[in-house]
Parts: sequence; structure tokens; C-alpha cells
Amino acid sequence: MPLFFDTNVPVGYIFKWDPWHSYADKAFANGDSKYWSPTVVNETHKKFKEKKQDYSYFLSDVYRLLEKKKGFFKKDDLISFALKSRSSLKNDKKIIIIEKIWESEGFNYDENIDLILKSLNQIIMDFNSDVYLRKNQFQSNMILHHRQKNYPKLKDKLEKKIHHPDYDIVLDAHDLCSIHSDLEFITSDYIEEKIEFIKSETDISKITDLRKFIT
Repeated sequence: MPLFFDTNVPVGYIFKWDPWHSYADKAFANGDSKYWSPTVVNETHKKFKEKKQDYSYFLSDVYRLLEKKKGFFKKDDLISFALKSRSSLKNDKKIIIIEKIWESEGFNYDENIDLILKSLNQIIMDFNSDVYLRKNQFQSNMILHHRQKNYPKLKDKLEKKIHHPDYDIVLDAHDLCSIHSDLEFITSDYIEEKIEFIKSETDISKITDLRKFIT
């Protein structure tokens, strides 16, 4: 079954600390044809720039807070410093990043701060190459669909209940249904009332919550 991805799928795949990453990773691994549109691409580029800057600043700021510390640290100690970061990331995201770093680096319950700083420095150095690699991997495996019609009447209806640019993304998926009537639209913005409205007004018959997508 062909798939059409909403913006949080590519964004979640590119950034391994994103809350949507594990779900996006599974969706991307699906062997079926995978589509996105210029609207999704533009939104992905916009969020990519914002998140790359936010994550880079956060990691560097945590390193700054820790670099003159001595002794052994627990994960909760590292989290407490991370929450002091001046980064604009929300606290729950800061916690997720530290928890995932702690797990991926295989730190002990009590870990020497020198080893933590060494690992953190390497993560900072590798960050740009990692996200660009994932971004290129995603792009190279996607099919870009350009909308063939404007659908002015449908657009007017969608605009009343769906904000920009989401209604344009819905229109792109609706247009793709003229080629693939069995298209499955994958989105993280799954609100039951909104989904039922979209299905009632468009040719999109299957809309799946990214968290519940099964390959």
C-alpha cells in the first residue's frame, strides 16, 4: 500500500532524539512506495533548520555547564544540569535527550565526568554529519508528488477547520489519491474529529496515527 508522509515523519526520522523518532523510523523502513509533497518538503526544511539549531545549542550549553566539574555523576545529576540550559527546548525534550544519550553511550550508574564530557564532545562533533546523513537517506527514498489540481472549493472547506499549511498537505494527499486510491496517509497530528472531517471531504480513505502504524 503506497504511503504519504506528513511533516513529523521526516523530521522524526532525521533527529534521533525527537519524540517521534522510533515511530518515524518504523514507518520509513516500510518497503512500500513512500510519497511526500513540496509542502511537506518545505515544512521539513524549515523544522530541520530550527531543530538543528536548538539541538546544537543545547548540547554545547550542557557541555559548558559540565566542563569544569569533577567526580562522578548519575543520570539524574546530568539531567539537573541539562534543565539549567538556556536552550529554548522544552524541559521534557531536554530530559529525553539526556536519557537517550546516557543509554546509547552505555554509561554506568555512576559515571566519571571526564568520560561523560569526552562522549558529549564527540556527539557534538558528529551531530551535523549525522543529521545530514539521515536527511539525505530520507530524501533519496521518497517520491515527490506535485499536486495536479488546485481544488479551490475543497480548499475553502478545509481552511475553515484546518490551519495552514496542514490543509495544503491534505490537498496534496487528496490529489495523490487520483493515482493511488488505496493511499495511506501517515500523520502524527491525529485528532479524531479532524480526521473524520478530512475523510468525509476528501478521497483519502485511510489516515493512520504515526504511533499506531504497523509495517
